[in-house]
Amino acid sequence: MHGPALKEDDPGQLYDNWGGVASVPTDLESDISDIESSDGDSASDLDDDKWEGRRTAEHQKDDEDVQHDSDAPFITVPELLVPNADGEAIEAETSRYAPDTTLFAQEESDLWWPWPDQATCLLDCTGAFPRSLFSENEMRGVKKARERVLQVAGTSPKLHEGQCGHVYATADLPDIIRHEFANPLVRSKLELYPEDGGNELKHPRQGRKWREEVDPNLAAPMARTAEGKDFFVHELALASIDTLGHVAPIVPTRWFHRNGQLMSKALRVKLGTFNGSQRFIVDARVEQNIEVPLTAYLLNVEDLLDDEVQRQWSLPAPDQVHGKHKDAARRPPLLTNVLGVLMDADPCAPLEAWNHPLLYHIHFLSTSNLASPLEMMEEITAVLREAAANGLIVWDCMYNEDILVIPWVLAFQGDNPMASEFASHIGMKAKYPCRVCHMRADNADRSPGVAGEKERLKEFMTSGRPRTKAEALEALAKQEARAFEGAPSAVDHMATETGTKDKYLQHFLDKLQAKLTHAVPPPTRAARLAEFMQQVRNQMPECLVNPVLKLDAFEPNVDTPFEALHNVLLGVVKYWWRDACARQDQRGKATLIARLSSADVAGLGISPLRGHTLVHYAGSLVGRDFRVILQVAPSVLYGLLPQAAYEAWLALCRLAPLIFQPQITSREVYEERLTFAIDDFLAATALWSIRWFNKTKFHLFVHLREHIEHFGPAILAATESFESFNLVIRLRSVNSNKHAPSLDISRSFSHLHAVRHLVSGGFVSIDENGTPIPHRQAGKGVRQLIQDREFLDLMTMSRLFPETRARCYRPLDHHNPWRNADTTKLGCSQLEAARSLPPTIVLCKSIVLTNEDIVSIGSYVAYYTGDCRNSLMVGRVEEIEVDPSPEGVWPDGILLSRCTIGEVVLPYRMPACRAVDEQEFIPLAVRLSAACAQFSAKMES
Repeated sequence: MHGPALKEDDPGQLYDNWGGVASVPTDLESDISDIESSDGDSASDLDDDKWEGRRTAEHQKDDEDVQHDSDAPFITVPELLVPNADGEAIEAETSRYAPDTTLFAQEESDLWWPWPDQATCLLDCTGAFPRSLFSENEMRGVKKARERVLQVAGTSPKLHEGQCGHVYATADLPDIIRHEFANPLVRSKLELYPEDGGNELKHPRQGRKWREEVDPNLAAPMARTAEGKDFFVHELALASIDTLGHVAPIVPTRWFHRNGQLMSKALRVKLGTFNGSQRFIVDARVEQNIEVPLTAYLLNVEDLLDDEVQRQWSLPAPDQVHGKHKDAARRPPLLTNVLGVLMDADPCAPLEAWNHPLLYHIHFLSTSNLASPLEMMEEITAVLREAAANGLIVWDCMYNEDILVIPWVLAFQGDNPMASEFASHIGMKAKYPCRVCHMRADNADRSPGVAGEKERLKEFMTSGRPRTKAEALEALAKQEARAFEGAPSAVDHMATETGTKDKYLQHFLDKLQAKLTHAVPPPTRAARLAEFMQQVRNQMPECLVNPVLKLDAFEPNVDTPFEALHNVLLGVVKYWWRDACARQDQRGKATLIARLSSADVAGLGISPLRGHTLVHYAGSLVGRDFRVILQVAPSVLYGLLPQAAYEAWLALCRLAPLIFQPQITSREVYEERLTFAIDDFLAATALWSIRWFNKTKFHLFVHLREHIEHFGPAILAATESFESFNLVIRLRSVNSNKHAPSLDISRSFSHLHAVRHLVSGGFVSIDENGTPIPHRQAGKGVRQLIQDREFLDLMTMSRLFPETRARCYRPLDHHNPWRNADTTKLGCSQLEAARSLPPTIVLCKSIVLTNEDIVSIGSYVAYYTGDCRNSLMVGRVEEIEVDPSPEGVWPDGILLSRCTIGEVVLPYRMPACRAVDEQEFIPLAVRLSAACAQFSAKMES
């Protein structure tokens, strides 16, 4: 209902401001021009000319991070480019992973290879900046040089005609993978084995899918010892199986890392007699599995084929215990490369705020204004299946030899409509709206009245029978068969009753329906129908179903994980915030604006909130706006909503930190808290209004825990990084002649990839003429561009190197004698224990901690005391001290008032903090809210 809320309205009524901007009152004191003009009144607490860095590089930050006092004095320091500005560290790392120094281009004539000279190189590189656009004259000036570069290190985009009749271009995925393994900076960061993290979960490789569920021949088929022996899964090997040194034959079934050591799960193998000859007997019972480290392996199956080895160990020939990759054992080492694929149905949607920087490991594959995402997946799926069958021969700069790589897809990411399309699911507005399970949303065949509503509610709030790929393929086969029996219109009903609908198949069924209507006259339809249907079917591709379902490692119900951006921020928070704003009258909106504008957000590291914008433009906000709203909602919404609605907000605010947790240090504790928080959130929502459950996004929270167990923390599946490309793709289309925009955009991204690869020191194996050459890098002048921090930022490569702003500080005043500091006056134990004290110190207004959090005087921080990591405490910062001397003998110190955590404060349901005095080191910053409701705070003009 359109707001505001009236006294006679149903308490459970939901609101939204469908009137949009036109419904904003015109007599408000604050208007948009006032809000926009306020931009200049606040600046960043990390501005380059207001921060002093000690023993670190100076770093930049967005102007919206932290407000500061522009009148305070600042000390400037010499600017550095990157922490390894001299390039020695980069050269050292490159040399370490590419030991053959003869491969480096050192000749003066090759200084800017594959570009002919410096000017051409720099001009062409500027054209690769994601947000730069060249004029036609500039493009003509570098066209010839760019063609050489694309020949050397591009992604070789090619045009394809899809089965649906549309033409689209794709980058060459094998070329991208070859470049990743040939780039020393990237290769050192590739994780090729799953990991047993114990009670910790922070990477996808620690998730259950890669660690336990994926076929071992994909997850990690081989391990190599320090002696150069290769051991494949499902192949016989000889190993020491216990601490006593007993040697026995075993069959490794899975390789994984644990505490930095490569381990294997293995099956015991015994000797027995069969038909009068000695044979191996594999004990495949799960309880008999053992774990064997790689260092305990002695002989592989190739060694055991030797007659002398068989006589020495009294073993039969291992002919019957040979793995899938027995032919590959005599070929290069076999590794697998894990991929994550994102598809967006609207990749060119404009973005008002560009998410910078793009991640270096995200690569462009394809886009089209005509072909559907599933049609573009035809070629990508074909490449993946071919690679899974035969592997890709790539040169590994770490091993300095050719290896065999098998790429496979860990997960398909995207928003909910795209995830449903990947899984051949009918969508979230159907009878069976969940792509993960068989949850039914309608009331058909349910008990009448309250009993039926309870049944529906229970089904919505619990996980139903899981969907499987086999079930989807069976349903699609029945739909196809029914359609070619002469009833394509019956497919819609079949899709409704199963929840399985394939948009790829639907394209061909629509063509069938059109031909059936116009090509077979009604009088002769019965006689000619079978013949006509067979003719139409013969003109269509052999396989008409979703090409993604052809991938062996893909399971739709779990491989389209919960996406935090669209389900939480652009889902629940957006719905509830629009409801909260729309139900307010003019006085309520003024109160909400005042609370937002006066909210203390220093602990969040952002500028003061623009209350007018957040309230009157609630329907036009973006993800980062909702992220802030979620964190301040408890302190600004009290008294403005019905109690049930406010309790639901509080439940969401308790759940959100668990969803956006970047790493999980204790799985058992986390899973217990997450389960309770999800149940609490859904129950609070139901107590507010079960009408919210018309949105299927609320049901997806039921599957959140399962997806986290499979893929790691939910934040890893968020699509913000991928969506950063939306504006870039849009800009790449500007220089297209619009005849083949897919190819033009692919070529632009090929150029971006080539420049990144060459500048970062990647090796190439062909020259500008396409002739194979020994592996070499770009010229030294090209590689030195990576030492320019501004160039890295413009190329969105800044995250290639671990940078830190830690211990950068903003001085409060000039240097002071340390005896004048409050810390000295209090006689803290750390100060008394110091052997050498600096003559002066700098008192600071704010400082960056080792975890990149910013703390300032008066802010609240969480910290551990001493070496004890079991008890987290909260304190208020009173003084920040820094030793300005180059030697830095005096550590940065923070004087704070320790806070005791007390009883829960209503209505926020958050604990109270009361301060006492104590000095400690602070590892991170937190945000506290003032208890305005408890003290009946009133708004004043």
